Amino acid sequence: ATNRDRNDEMDASQAQLNASYSDYIDVIVSTSLLSALAVDIDDPLKLTLVVQDNAYRNHQFVYLMKVRAVLNKAPGLVMLPYDVQYASFLAAYQNAIISLPAYQQILNEIATKLNAKVPTKIWQKFAIKMKANATDHDFDDINQGIRTFVPDQTVEVSDMHSVKRQLESNISLLNSFFLILGVLGLVLSFFILWLSFLANIRNSSWELGVLRSLGINTFQATMIYIYEALSIVIGCIILGTKIGVVTALMLCSQSNLFMMMPLTLDFPWTLFIAICSMSLTVAVVGSYLPIIPYITSNVATVLRGK
Repeated sequence: ATNRDRNDEMDASQAQLNASYSDYIDVIVSTSLLSALAVDIDDPLKLTLVVQDNAYRNHQFVYLMKVRAVLNKAPGLVMLPYDVQYASFLAAYQNAIISLPAYQQILNEIATKLNAKVPTKIWQKFAIKMKANATDHDFDDINQGIRTFVPDQTVEVSDMHSVKRQLESNISLLNSFFLILGVLGLVLSFFILWLSFLANIRNSSWELGVLRSLGINTFQATMIYIYEALSIVIGCIILGTKIGVVTALMLCSQSNLFMMMPLTLDFPWTLFIAICSMSLTVAVVGSYLPIIPYITSNVATVLRGK
């Protein structure tokens, strides 16, 4: 045990001696890791690696590092864009990025010290970027080709294009579901509007008869009730759109706060225009049909409320 401790101390002393020189390794860290370490750009850091050999002896390697850039997020890496002072345990899961030559240098020094073979396969993951005009068939061919040449089932292949296609299909299905619900709601609204305007015109038939006796023609009398229906529906559209957009932005901003995604507003213009057009049509038809018996009858009949 004494010899083992002495070896560990010698390795640590030699590592500290090597790290005392200005041989820095550039590193890129996340904002949360930077705040957890209480350092800033160009501040020196110390990277300590403890490697155990076949004899269960610990060998310590120390390297000086300098922060050259700070990222809020990076694809495939765990990098949080906010301060983790209230959740300090998350700092241990943050990734740091160094260059491949620096990584290869560290491996060579460790292998030399331990008289081990330098690993040649240092890749853990890589991304394939397809052309902008690539079709779904091209993505499927690449995916099947990778599976053919890499039969190892422990190697995971993530087809993000298929995930994107599935998300687009789900969004399209969801929009169709909302459109069907909107049509059903408009059918019910049509009958409600029809009955409400029928009762309103029946209760105000005497006023309608007076207006017609004063010289208002049937077209003008019809447009009075149509304008009333349109004003109600347009007011509901404006107010409902504002409430819906504000609510959606609040929910999406809360969700994106944890997902670390940018907040973008993708307004469903097709669905919105379709629903608004059908709503205006229902308003016009639902207010026009109840008034037909009152504009086709004579003034005396309308004044008697019949």
